[in-house]
Amino acid sequence: MLKKFSLFLTRCLMGHTGYSAKENVNNIKVVHLHWGLQLIFDESQKEGKLPERQGHEIWIDVYPLTRFLAKHTQAAVKVEGTREWVRTSGIVDPDDTNKSAFERRRFMSDFSINEMLDMQKRLQDKYKDKWEKISPKAGKHKLLWMIGEIGEVIDIVKKHGDIKASSDVELRKDLVEEMADVLMYYNDVMLCYGISADELKQAYTAKFKKNMTRW
Repeated sequence: MLKKFSLFLTRCLMGHTGYSAKENVNNIKVVHLHWGLQLIFDESQKEGKLPERQGHEIWIDVYPLTRFLAKHTQAAVKVEGTREWVRTSGIVDPDDTNKSAFERRRFMSDFSINEMLDMQKRLQDKYKDKWEKISPKAGKHKLLWMIGEIGEVIDIVKKHGDIKASSDVELRKDLVEEMADVLMYYNDVMLCYGISADELKQAYTAKFKKNMTRW
């Protein structure tokens, strides 16, 4: 028999130690947010409301949830002259049957810049004795390789046409593969010049705001 339950979001606190009795237990020296999520089948379980129920609360591990949310953040920009903020891109509803399968998958799992950078670091480490070492001096070489891969993308479209290149199953597969090559060298360039995902996000968002008011 199913029993009703509720979720209880605990008080959100700003500090160093959260609910701990000891100072700086995580060796974190900056003030940060503390929050918790509790599963409640009975009101007496709520934050150990009754002495005899203390120690019997059901707490949810929010670390995986926090990591998931951190990977799915959405940038927002302020609308000039108002108090409103808007997203820099729209929300994709996975249940919207009008959306493509690709868009529904994208809602569930975005492929982040940090993930691509991490993969490139692993590749560079594996082939460090064969490939040119990542450094600012190697940046221009990676840029040239990236331009070469962009040429491969252009060749597919030029040879087969815009519609066929994107609609034919095999050609689309080749097109996406070449785009992946472009991104690999793009991320190599970022590694060469030490550009972080956060720096790119800030510059991209600033450029977006500028372009939104340019014309």
